[in-house]
Amino acid sequence: MRFCWLANTTGLENGFLAFDMVQEHNIRDIKVIFAVLGPFATWDYIKKISASIPTQRKIKHHVE
Repeated sequence: MRFCWLANTTGLENGFLAFDMVQEHNIRDIKVIFAVLGPFATWDYIKKISASIPTQRKIKHHVE
């Protein structure tokens, strides 16, 4: 692979991940961690809650 887009969602110096891995983390969070539907979530439901995933993730880490 010659080029790869990276995202840093943590703000840490070594917190960069490839965009496809970031998307996989989002899908995991939507389907498993933040959803009561688990792996049976529909694409319409995923579209509905996906924008709030970063905020939900921060709240989860703050509470823990």
